[in-house]
Amino acid sequence: MTAEGFRGAPNEVRTGGYLLRSGSGSDAGRDVVSISWGGGIAPEEWYVVPGEGLVRLEFKGGGGATKGYGYGSDAPLDSGRPMSSVHDHPETPPLKLDTIGWTHDKAGPPLTGPFHHRKFSPCTETTRCMTLTAKSSGKACRADGGCPRYGTGGTATGRTDSTIQNYLARVGPQDRRDTFWHWCTCLAMEHKQLCHRGNSHVKPMLQILDDAGAFRGWVGVEASFYPGTEPKHGPRWHDMLGVFRMADS
Repeated sequence: MTAEGFRGAPNEVRTGGYLLRSGSGSDAGRDVVSISWGGGIAPEEWYVVPGEGLVRLEFKGGGGATKGYGYGSDAPLDSGRPMSSVHDHPETPPLKLDTIGWTHDKAGPPLTGPFHHRKFSPCTETTRCMTLTAKSSGKACRADGGCPRYGTGGTATGRTDSTIQNYLARVGPQDRRDTFWHWCTCLAMEHKQLCHRGNSHVKPMLQILDDAGAFRGWVGVEASFYPGTEPKHGPRWHDMLGVFRMADS
């Protein structure tokens, strides 16, 4: 599962221009790329950080956004790596996760930490995905979070389950689209389902490839929209949105 529309062909076309310049003043010594999309929106600006076979972009500001992650290389956009290559990517050190999210009508603090992609195992019925059953934090998979019988603190004595089902899967067989999908095991147990078919965390991603076409991680967004309405706060209170990267540089 992933965000609606992410599995189909691109349906939006945007044109603009860019300018690469050497920084001055507080930006002295750094290259900056400015991208203008028109329409009265201020250009978005990124610091350019060259690496080995890869350029990392650090978001500076503009474009109507407040946060972003970007990478660039000579690898064509219609190329991508299979899950077997993703799994075999070295994990010394592990991919670094940087993320900032928005829920309850406000942005949360930036979070960072390791992402251990090699803990995932290949799915048994397809080569397109990997899966991991992981322990949850104390705040997830609870009786008061949609699992009254089988969540932490639930009524099913001896049968509660606070684990989280995680999936990494390819979306585009001929391009860089992947997705990260996860949900509490207890939600499927509550509804007698093999996989939870209700609301869950969906995170469409694009693979980061270097000049040689090797896998180096992902950039992605969380686009998890709650289907109901919170009586005190309105329909968007439980939406979970965010931007993130999981990369080796």
